This record gives sequence, structure tokens and C-alpha cells, in this order.
Amino acid sequence: MKILILIGGLVAVMFASLLFLHGLQRSRKGQHHVIYRVEGKRNAPRGDSSAWISVVLEGVNHETVALPYNLNFYAPAGTPLALSAQYLDNSPNGQLEVMILVDDQIVASGKSSGNELATATGTIK
Repeated sequence: MKILILIGGLVAVMFASLLFLHGLQRSRKGQHHVIYRVEGKRNAPRGDSSAWISVVLEGVNHETVALPYNLNFYAPAGTPLALSAQYLDNSPNGQLEVMILVDDQIVASGKSSGNELATATGTIK
């Protein structure tokens, strides 16, 4: 009897999980998968391997993050996209590359060297 209750419970959990996953997929219908990616290299002094950068999302949201940086989200067609990044310590020997990918395709990218700002902008088509 206990086995039947255990099997019934497992079946109920699996069914609830499938319904939840189906709801997630349906809520993303018509949405595009967007990835903001920042990669970089720098020649840091010995013992200083930190690579903290300031990232600006959509021109207003500032974050301090470590490299490499990735942000994934879903958005509808027509959404404007913008990403900028710069080393916090104004590293003169650093290089940064920012990329905006939509549905696994690069739609915009930008590179910088030294303490310059790397920027990419685009719109979801």
C-alpha cells in the first residue's frame, strides 16, 4: 500500500513539473532570447588578477561585475538593446569586448582598449 502511495506522489510531482515547464515555454512564446556578454583581457600587475568592470545596461542600470559577464533574458521584437562596459581601475593595458546576441546571433558588438568604453546597441527584429 505504501508503494502505491509513493508512486502516486511521484506521478503527481512529475505532472506538476511538466505543467510548470509548459507554462514557462508558453509565456516566452513570441519572445526572443537575449544575451548581454562582456569579455576582456588585461595585463595586470603580478598578484592582481581582478577584472572588475562597470557595466551599463540600457543606458541607466549600472552594475559592478567580474569578467566574464553574461546576462540572459527574454524580450519581444522591437525592444531596444544597449550595453556598455569599462574597467573600474581605468586599466591602461586592458581590452574589452561587449556583445549583444539575440537568438544565438550577434546583433551588435563593440571593442575597446585601455580605459575606453566598449559599447554596443541594437534592436530586436
